[in-house]
Amino acid sequence: MRKDFLPPTEVEEYRNTAEILRDLAVQVRFDNTRNELVNLADNLDRLAALSERQVRRRLYWSPDVIGLA
Repeated sequence: MRKDFLPPTEVEEYRNTAEILRDLAVQVRFDNTRNELVNLADNLDRLAALSERQVRRRLYWSPDVIGLA
């Protein structure tokens, strides 16, 4: 039986990718490469947080919530 799964949200995708990059950074031999991977992961975490705030803002200000619909 095949189960249908929802694709990850944008926020989940950013966080999942950041986790993968950090796992890879642990395995890398050279410090510069490791630092770049960690920096990329940190940037993705910030992007996830920004995206999450935008989603919350859109939900908060949706016409249904503020009584305009």
